[in-house]
Amino acid sequence: PTFGILNIESGEAFRFSLFDINGSLISHNNKQHDRYIDLSFLENGIYILNIDLNGQQVFKRIVKLD
Repeated sequence: PTFGILNIESGEAFRFSLFDINGSLISHNNKQHDRYIDLSFLENGIYILNIDLNGQQVFKRIVKLD
């Protein structure tokens, strides 16, 4: 689970998309320098995170708690 900040271990820039459990897009962005994603604005729940790193796609289930 996360309480608001996800740290991404990557030495390269990446893109991410965040979806709610119903598949609706909540947020997306390109990350160039910082390696974290701020999820503190989200309500508690389950989300799907898609990270695209040089064309390689990774999907992770994220549980947000306060």
